[in-house]
Amino acid sequence: MTTLAQQPSILDSVININKDLISFNIFDTSFIYTYSKPQNGNSYILINGSSIDSLSRAVIRNPVYVDNKIFFNSDVYLKLECQKYKKIMYSFKNKSLSEYSSCFFHDNGYQQMYRFNGLKLYLVDPSLGEVLLFVDLTDFAMNAKYIKKETDDFGNQYSLVSILDVFFINKNEAILTLCKQGDFDGCYGYYYLYISTDKLVDITSKIELKDGLNSYYNTQKLNFDFISSDNNYFRLSINTPSKIEEKISKIFDKNMTYVNSVLNLDYNSIVGINLQKGKIENYFLKSELNNGTEVIIPYKFIPKLDIAMYKAYNDTLLTNDEVADFGKYELGIFRNLIFAKHNYDFSKEFYQAYFNLYAFYNNEKMRKTRTKDVNGKLTEADKTNLKLIKEQEAKVSQ
Repeated sequence: MTTLAQQPSILDSVININKDLISFNIFDTSFIYTYSKPQNGNSYILINGSSIDSLSRAVIRNPVYVDNKIFFNSDVYLKLECQKYKKIMYSFKNKSLSEYSSCFFHDNGYQQMYRFNGLKLYLVDPSLGEVLLFVDLTDFAMNAKYIKKETDDFGNQYSLVSILDVFFINKNEAILTLCKQGDFDGCYGYYYLYISTDKLVDITSKIELKDGLNSYYNTQKLNFDFISSDNNYFRLSINTPSKIEEKISKIFDKNMTYVNSVLNLDYNSIVGINLQKGKIENYFLKSELNNGTEVIIPYKFIPKLDIAMYKAYNDTLLTNDEVADFGKYELGIFRNLIFAKHNYDFSKEFYQAYFNLYAFYNNEKMRKTRTKDVNGKLTEADKTNLKLIKEQEAKVSQ
């Protein structure tokens, strides 16, 4: 097991954590730790092991790295339309924190900072103080359903739809989540739009036509959990009807075309990312060992691996082509998935932590019945897939 003081970039490692740790991020060569309680005196933030004298706790969202500066959200709530929390900025040049009066959000793909006003979406560069209009939805088809307006009892017009969330595929393309507003606080449904500076496509219907849950896709918000390192694939999840109390997870490509279902991960466990030269190398997920000890593991979203795991879990035979690109890391996870689905009690801490992220493995019944003896439980599909994996492992080791 590694510690926070060691280089945590090895994908099959386990990282001990302080119970008060809120987030852990690597931006190029900078290590940023955020805590809920003061560390090393009065500091809530450590950068490269050095305490930062915080103006306020930065515990709401992950920090943002731009041009040798780090922007934090504090826990000071502001009643502003486009900014809920006070921003504080750390400058590597001055090695100091200061308040930053700006209004912007950071998308979950860590591609872009933005803000919006009504149906106008703006790109923000907080380092330079620049704001650039990315798209005005009113420029597209004035009668489109997502920009219709109604008039209240006092003669004031209001929009039936507002921008709720933005996930950037890259600097020029994004997916917008629009809130269908009603006569109450909240959304009664959602639209999803693919948007660029000169193109808009309503992709809601692509997402809704799955799993026989069409009516629920109208009222439940999709979560954009992970984006692949090449920015070509998303891992999405959605809550199913409350009586089932589980999530459905899927992979879509950047055109929001359905690719495959995947096993459910606890996406709320994201505590940070490893961002290298603007690209996500891996996420950091909070998990636990079988004895209940909380740990962090590096997690890399590899669509091909997630699809292979889903198929193997459901007793589907895989082909050579489906595992041809797998290396030692992917093959290790794939092989152990076959044992995990039969509730194997792993000795290696990484696999304990990795599979405890999955709903099928980490539940009360399964935790109480872990076993080392699963050979008699393997299906014929399991045995065939294990043979395929071992053949590929032999090729990789040559």
